[in-house]
Amino acid sequence: MVRTATEGRTPEGLVVPAGLERTLRELNRDNQEFLQVKDTLHLESLTGAVTEKYLASVRVERDGVAYYEPKGKETYQDLADLLMSELDYHLHRRVYQNMTAELYEQLKTVKDPATGESYTHTVTKTQFGVDTNALKHAFDENGATLATVSGITANLGNKWFQRELGGAIRHKYDDDPARYKAGIENFRTSKLGIGGEYTPERLTPLGVDELLGAYVGLVSQALEKTKSR
Repeated sequence: MVRTATEGRTPEGLVVPAGLERTLRELNRDNQEFLQVKDTLHLESLTGAVTEKYLASVRVERDGVAYYEPKGKETYQDLADLLMSELDYHLHRRVYQNMTAELYEQLKTVKDPATGESYTHTVTKTQFGVDTNALKHAFDENGATLATVSGITANLGNKWFQRELGGAIRHKYDDDPARYKAGIENFRTSKLGIGGEYTPERLTPLGVDELLGAYVGLVSQALEKTKSR
């Protein structure tokens, strides 16, 4: 693809508006690292895989012509199971990239003593904060069109990203308010045009949890100013 004069590329490969790649490079090392967290989750692949499976589940063919027709509520449990299975596969095979197919299949047979469910299923529920019952309820409430399935998947992916990003920041900074404030200040004084409301005076009384919430929001805003390769 030919880049236009209004686009540039960061060293990490992100295509951004011209001049913004230099601004991103000027962020401190930690903030550049936090901007990469979303890439490690491969959310585009998750969306693509779920879309592919959903379309296959509603595809019918008549006289050699393919139609995609959403099904009734009697299929919502199967659809919830399908989505949960895709979340499980995505987490263990795309995100945990050192896990072989053989090991994944083995772990699926290991039962969690507390729930009787497979080990991988328990991990997936914890990571995504959802189970098949919650997914079925979402389909009962919203229907099961391509738009709703995509929306539910995007919402799950975004919440997962927020938790993973928050975990990465807390792991690096622990309970040291000064480090959170320094990172937020780095965004505020950058040329990204974000975080202007987080003056030192406003940050002074905030606790670690509040600082973490502000930090996650700023990283998300910075990512919105970039676009995928």
